[in-house]
Amino acid sequence: MSGVYRTAQICKNGHVITSNTNYTAHLSNFCPECKAETISACPECNTPIRGQYDVPGVFGVSTYTPPKYCHHCGHPFPWTESTLNSISELLDMQDQLTEDEKQHFMSYLPIIFDETPQAEVTALKLRLLFNKLPSEIGSLAKNVITDVISESIKKILFP
Repeated sequence: MSGVYRTAQICKNGHVITSNTNYTAHLSNFCPECKAETISACPECNTPIRGQYDVPGVFGVSTYTPPKYCHHCGHPFPWTESTLNSISELLDMQDQLTEDEKQHFMSYLPIIFDETPQAEVTALKLRLLFNKLPSEIGSLAKNVITDVISESIKKILFP
């Protein structure tokens, strides 16, 4: 049995308004949680944001997590871009990492955001860089990325 992805509406900070825009009562131009503008399509290519996956005749209960990247063009959604920019700003505020290490740090993030075969090894590499950061900056960086990584990656990064 095949199904269809519904369109989701998500604020630019990543709060899910609805994972199925068919339920128009839930739609909102601005997030009730943070007041950010909401979107239902990729700002880069205008492809609808994948929401819940519906299979006709099948009742399912699942939690919906907003995607980090557009499934069509691969561009990061605003909430992912915001996370990456925040980490980059934090890294610029310290001098314990070399420029090469900062570049590695930033290149590792997209890999650990998604469950790829390299995610666990990359998380270990990232943990070594985290350990070089001053505790205050490391703690803030941890807070910024905690919401966008899986539990298994959290266990590797922050044992």
